[in-house]
Amino acid sequence: MKILFVCTGNTCRSPMAEGIMKNVLREKGAEAEVISRGIYASEGNPASEYAVSSLKNLYGIDISGHRSAKLTFYDIESSDFVYAMTESHKNIIQMTIDDDEQSKKIKTFSYEDIIDPYMGSKKEYELCAEEIYKGIIRIAEEELGL
Repeated sequence: MKILFVCTGNTCRSPMAEGIMKNVLREKGAEAEVISRGIYASEGNPASEYAVSSLKNLYGIDISGHRSAKLTFYDIESSDFVYAMTESHKNIIQMTIDDDEQSKKIKTFSYEDIIDPYMGSKKEYELCAEEIYKGIIRIAEEELGL
């Protein structure tokens, strides 16, 4: 199984989701490949400082080795689940896909958009990390049956 998280630049939300999902899977004894990408990402940028420190402080998760990567069609095609951080991200991804089966696996991450904390305060990053954590738990339980 392969799970893909998508945001804008792949330095804040999707790397946090990737790190949290990997941790939750490990805790539940489940295995899956988990990756994250950005629709408009520049290649090779590290996760933002507050994304790294928020996950480390709140959950003991280290994403300091993360490097950003741009979303490709192969990423979508090779993934079983694709979670977009916002409805806008989902729509952008679906506009590039002309295959109905591929399009069906693209979902929004949560019931509400996950607001981008980019350039925000440490507290904004922590609140974002907490929202993402809740969403990961929901996905693990409701969609993955863990």
